[in-house]
Amino acid sequence: MKHPYLLPLALLLTSCATRSKADLALSKGMDALDKGQAREAVVFFDKGLQKAPEDQRLLYDKILALSANGDYDQALELCDQGYALHPENLRFLTAKPTLYKLKGEPVKAIEAMDAVLRLNPALVSLRVEVMEYALQEGYAEEARFHARFLIEHHQETSRAWKALAQLDGPESRSAAIAAYLAAHPVTD
Repeated sequence: MKHPYLLPLALLLTSCATRSKADLALSKGMDALDKGQAREAVVFFDKGLQKAPEDQRLLYDKILALSANGDYDQALELCDQGYALHPENLRFLTAKPTLYKLKGEPVKAIEAMDAVLRLNPALVSLRVEVMEYALQEGYAEEARFHARFLIEHHQETSRAWKALAQLDGPESRSAAIAAYLAAHPVTD
């Protein structure tokens, strides 16, 4: 064989060309999404996914475009597909609660948030979100569970006591603690 490096070089160049076409589709899709043209964005992301079917950015941005279109079921399916391909990337799972909220399915939204928290209990912002959302939607025990978790772990305690005060009433110990913390802010 005269040129042993020719085949690897050809494969590398083909890979780069495929990658650049996927990058171009991603860029065009994001531009369309930024302009409020979600349907067009989906078309661009689909073109990119034809070239790079497992590309995390294309998959996730297609979820955003589908959501902007109101195609929540398709976006949820793509969340599952993206997570199956990339279990190290929780953003595919963290998109699901928002999609369920947009669909008007609070129980599934809370279940989706809890599923993420089982994988990564340290996501404080998500725990606060599920606590406040559960409280807003009338799921008192779910809100109480997350408020107590936050207090026990010394995270967002002011917000957690405030949630417990709403659940326990204005004359409760929780309300007194929440009022004290509101008057004397602490950093968690």
